[in-house]
Amino acid sequence: MNNHANRDLNLVMYALFHVRSLDDVRANKYMYNIYGQFTREFDKATQEKVVNAIQKALDNGNLSDFYTLPNLPGSDEFKTEYLKIVLGHFKDAMN
Repeated sequence: MNNHANRDLNLVMYALFHVRSLDDVRANKYMYNIYGQFTREFDKATQEKVVNAIQKALDNGNLSDFYTLPNLPGSDEFKTEYLKIVLGHFKDAMN
């Protein structure tokens, strides 16, 4: 995976340092929520790159291959569920 894709996923994964529960993520209400940046600041091409990076990581199953942040909190199952929820929010925003 190229460095640009790693950086795109890092932005999404950084929020895990601030997530208390998946319920907060489902409600799209948590500290350092990238959703606002995704919808207001990212152009369509950047949005697509982020969505594709998330999807590729989920399809691969080994999430740690797709970000470079050390010591992210949460189990692999938690991170996977987090990414699935965020991916759903992002896809909804793109429609």
